[in-house]
Amino acid sequence: MKTTGWSSSPERWMASLMLAAAIALSPAFAMKVNVDHADDFDFRAVSTFAWVEGTPAENELNERRIRAAVESALAAAGYALAAEGEEPDLQVATHASVKGEQRSSNVRIGLGVSRSVGSSGRVSVGGSPGGRPRTIDVGTLVIDLVEAGSGRLVWRGEAEDSLKGDLEKKIRTAVDRAFKKFPPETK
Repeated sequence: MKTTGWSSSPERWMASLMLAAAIALSPAFAMKVNVDHADDFDFRAVSTFAWVEGTPAENELNERRIRAAVESALAAAGYALAAEGEEPDLQVATHASVKGEQRSSNVRIGLGVSRSVGSSGRVSVGGSPGGRPRTIDVGTLVIDLVEAGSGRLVWRGEAEDSLKGDLEKKIRTAVDRAFKKFPPETK
């Protein structure tokens, strides 16, 4: 009597399918990035910026990472940090905050695999609604560009994401995505 090994068995195929379904159905918190700007402001007419007080990140290291990422994005777009004593064209302020959000999974998936002697196998799949709620720390970063002469807000980028994982990478990604189409075209 010939038996089928685990590597080529229906159990393995079904287990792989269920794992893929569980990953696809698991609640993931994706980074949200929104950008808005004043349609009547000509970003080509300005070239310098300076930092003004905002709401710093609780962690000083993250605040430095935010500033470095913003300065890098502005430099890549052709803007320069104003020399000390020089009047900048734009003022830059960042606002960082953290809040706890309650999340719960709406789907629970279970998988059971058993093998019998011979070529037959059984796969059991079960599911139940609901899950335990948990609190996830969510960080929000707001980047404001203000026209220095008038004090008018001319551009705002906002990013929100879970604080789980590599924060340095998340900060760079948030800023890069916010400045992806910067400077905006004037209408």
